[in-house]
Parts: sequence; structure tokens; C-alpha cells
Amino acid sequence: MLRAATLAIVVLGIGVPTASGAKGHRRHIPQCPPPHAEILEADSRAILYTTGAHSEYARMAACAHGFPHPFVLAECEELDCEGPWPEREVLAGAVIAYELSSSGVDKYGIKVGTARRVIVLANVVTGLILNKTVPPANTGSLTALVATPAGAAAWITGVASGEQVWTMDRLGVHLIAEGPGIAPHSLAINETELLSLPATTLYWLNEGLPQTAVLE
Repeated sequence: MLRAATLAIVVLGIGVPTASGAKGHRRHIPQCPPPHAEILEADSRAILYTTGAHSEYARMAACAHGFPHPFVLAECEELDCEGPWPEREVLAGAVIAYELSSSGVDKYGIKVGTARRVIVLANVVTGLILNKTVPPANTGSLTALVATPAGAAAWITGVASGEQVWTMDRLGVHLIAEGPGIAPHSLAINETELLSLPATTLYWLNEGLPQTAVLE
């Protein structure tokens, strides 16, 4: 009887995974942000970071707290890569807005492509591109950029005649103000309204006076 009981235990134990076997099949969950990442910006919902900034492989990405899989803004496999690479980024909860820019010239001054710029609005959690636009060729780099958790963005950019204020929301992309008196870095939003109202108030200065518009 004792021998039969022992045999039964051995047989039943064949299908039981050992502790080492269970560990071997454990799925790897990415860490957010990964070790040695350089944190660029963080808020209560998400983190923006870079990795490998001084190596031959660089990445800029963002991830939301509790959602470890990253949303990749750009990757580069060469040192001194010419892009496209984000020039300006801003977090607003799980939403990120950024300008991607590529000079089209490599580090030796040789033309390798066409200079490109695009402004992107994305959701870090879902990985979806919410909106994007190519700025007019006569505009310069962005001097100010803001975004809302609802999925809208606005920016100031320079032109020969002064500065321009643009918006990108569910109504489309629009030029809403232009002139030499617009302060290049004056763009702001009413953050107390971000989570309580469907529309957000946008502010900037023109000739020292506050101007407003609504982001839908």
C-alpha cells in the first residue's frame, strides 16, 4: 500500500510545474520609464523620456502610468542623426503634442533628403495619432506649443511679418492671429478648465495685451 501511494504521488506530480519552470515562462513587462532613461517631462498621467542619447541608437518615447508599453515619438540608429526628431514636445495628461523636424542634410553637410516638418497630436495610452499637420513652408520653428487632455493643440510660429498663432482641434487647423506684436513665448491655456469643460481658453499677448480664443 505504501509503495502504491508513493507511485500515485509521483505520477500526479508529473504535471505540476516547478517554481523554476514557472519563472522561465513569465512574460516580460516593459518598465516605464526604462532604466537609465533621461526624463524630459512628466505629469500625473504620463512620462516623456529619451534613451541612448549618447550612443548609436537613440529613442524618444512616452508612456502613461499603469500602461508600460511606450508610444515612440522618434528613433535614430546613427550618432548625430539628422531626424526626423522632435524639436518641441508637451504633455497634457495622456495626450502629447510635438513637432517632428528633419533638415534633409546629414552631419557632413550632404543633402540626403527633403527637409520636413510635421506637428503631431497623439494619445500615449492608445498609441493613436489624433491629428497632424504640415506647417506652411514660410513659417519657422515653433516658439510655443500647448495641448489639452481632450486632444487639441495650439502653437506660435514666426514668419517674415512677425508671429502667427495656430490651433488644431476637432474643428480643424486654423490660423487665428498674426502680427509683429505677438509675444513669441506667450501662449498659455486655462488649466483649471482642462478636465471640467469641453472647451478650453487659449491665451497669448499682442502688443502687451492679453488675447483669447477657444480650443474645441
